[in-house]
Amino acid sequence: MPSNLPRPQTTCHVGDDEFAIFAGSIVAFNSERPTVLLSIGGADIIKADMDENGRIHLSTLKLYDDQNEIIARITSDGLWVHPLMRRERPDYSTLVIYDRRDAEVLKIKFINSNTIAISGIFRYPNRPPVILSDRESQIGPLRLGSGCLGHSKVGIQFN
Repeated sequence: MPSNLPRPQTTCHVGDDEFAIFAGSIVAFNSERPTVLLSIGGADIIKADMDENGRIHLSTLKLYDDQNEIIARITSDGLWVHPLMRRERPDYSTLVIYDRRDAEVLKIKFINSNTIAISGIFRYPNRPPVILSDRESQIGPLRLGSGCLGHSKVGIQFN
């Protein structure tokens, strides 16, 4: 469920009515709400849908560990987290998942009905890991500074 917090400050020119995804140091925004929030190598890692009341909910989540084993997923059956992993719900709008080494591999917060923040370590088989933190985004050895992806049909996409 979305919270009712103000959108984080950004140098990107995001309109009040635009949907924004804060993913590490990258902000993707569009006047339409994308269903795919994060994609790696063409695979949907995080996907969201809207219910009949206009609330966003996660419909797909695929998190892998450093051995390419699935550690968390969301399907039509709900959220599954591997028994050796840890998850937290600090409030009704935030989900945090940790791997077996207790590293935060996902933090997703529904800031308000038009804003989502995503951070974590995202892996997909045969792709370099994508690390999204508050200060930077990293794909394998490549570090990215801040970036604005205006009118992005897919939230954040790493190929």
